[in-house]
Amino acid sequence: MSDLTRVYLRIVDHFIKKFNLYNLRNSSYSGQIVMAIREHFSDYEGLRILDIGAGTGEIICDVKDRLNSLVVAIDTLPPSLNIVRSITFVVGDVRFLPFRDGVFNLVTMVSIIEHLTDPQYCIRESGRVMVDRGVIIIQFPNSQWFIEAHSFWPFLFITPHFFKRIVVQKSGYRTIQAVGKRSRDFFYLRFDITLKNVIRWFKENEFSVLSVRKDFYNVKLLQRFLWPPSWFLVFKKNR
Repeated sequence: MSDLTRVYLRIVDHFIKKFNLYNLRNSSYSGQIVMAIREHFSDYEGLRILDIGAGTGEIICDVKDRLNSLVVAIDTLPPSLNIVRSITFVVGDVRFLPFRDGVFNLVTMVSIIEHLTDPQYCIRESGRVMVDRGVIIIQFPNSQWFIEAHSFWPFLFITPHFFKRIVVQKSGYRTIQAVGKRSRDFFYLRFDITLKNVIRWFKENEFSVLSVRKDFYNVKLLQRFLWPPSWFLVFKKNR
């Protein structure tokens, strides 16, 4: 990583901490999930929820506290925060879910699809473990926003592909080309996670769109822009 990149990321990190943006973002994510659940389900306590790519578990635990549903979370690493007190946390490969068919009413995926080498395989796996007419809530950063969410590079989406790879790798991530299709390393990014592509992938795997929402991280300044930094989509399994 170059000295210039380090200085830039240090400035961005200071800005994020000063304005508490990570907590605002996580609160927005859990709020969006709860709102979608209340919109599409009447029996919250009877829900069986699977959170794919749970990370620290902070977001899904907040959802659990608000709804008192049964929650199972899975990620490749155990949670780094001691907050998964009320959920079942499974360490495993999110591409090969260790659950039988038709178990969950609801699947949530927050900031995970852009890190998968084969998003459609994960979508099919999600559908496999869901009941008929089950619902999936997915969040992903808007890759065509002014600032790329992982490298924090401005207007990265309009740059040539080779430049995107350089920026992403300098920021500590890898690209699909660098790790290969069969790698088990999840520390990489895709450049094709757009609203259009994600909707197309779900439709190709027998899901229908229930809602598309813009997410502005609960930051009033960002809400002045029509173009959001993040998307929240809700899909329903067709069978």
